[in-house]
Amino acid sequence: GALTDRHAVKTIAAVQIVGVSDVRMSGCELAKFDAQGLLVADSTRVHLSSLYVHNGGRRADNIRLSGLNGAILEDSVIHGSAVSIDQGRNITISHVEVHDTDNSGIRIFGQPPISFSDEPWYVVRDSHFHQIGKGKASDFGAVYLAAADLSCYRDNQTCGMRALIIGNVIHQTRHLEYGANGVYLDAGVSDVTVEQNLVVNTGASAIYSHCGLFNTIRSNVFAQNNVQDGRAAFQGCDESGVGVWQS
Repeated sequence: GALTDRHAVKTIAAVQIVGVSDVRMSGCELAKFDAQGLLVADSTRVHLSSLYVHNGGRRADNIRLSGLNGAILEDSVIHGSAVSIDQGRNITISHVEVHDTDNSGIRIFGQPPISFSDEPWYVVRDSHFHQIGKGKASDFGAVYLAAADLSCYRDNQTCGMRALIIGNVIHQTRHLEYGANGVYLDAGVSDVTVEQNLVVNTGASAIYSHCGLFNTIRSNVFAQNNVQDGRAAFQGCDESGVGVWQS
């Protein structure tokens, strides 16, 4: 996965799994790569477990899951950069530790479900996010969700994603100028449930819901939030899209 100016072809990832189905990858360590560590794309029924991914070159995400239909990432440790999910559906992140990143811990750029009767398309559960941002970036979340196609937000519509964020521990997020949030529902992201999470010692809000609708936030514990900004634990926005802080 090393990138140099002399390479005829740039490596996309140290390990690439593309266009396949029924794949299991378990018990592997990926380290010392310049490009992405692991790219899984355009595949179905992928099970990733017991991975240790670390010491990447900061040029890309440690793990990127793109266009998948049915994927599980579990019981793994990701050190140094994010897990990124680009669209896809039926994706679960479970019992994963992500730490010491320069930006978000996990980024989900989702797409709307086919119908609202579907089970959640994106689940992040029972995972641990810490030392996120490290004062090097602004406007992010340890768990960050945004629509892959922002036309819904630009057209003043909701960006439904059918996601569940449950049972996670998030702490020690720090920003450069602003916005080291715990859970960040960006740009009209809607139909998300955030529950039973512990969000402690964040630079900005524990939860930031940017103009979304039909989001359920319940049974969470927030403590020592907004230690850099000095505001409240929950941030939303008014009808014009200007951020407001709830007391």
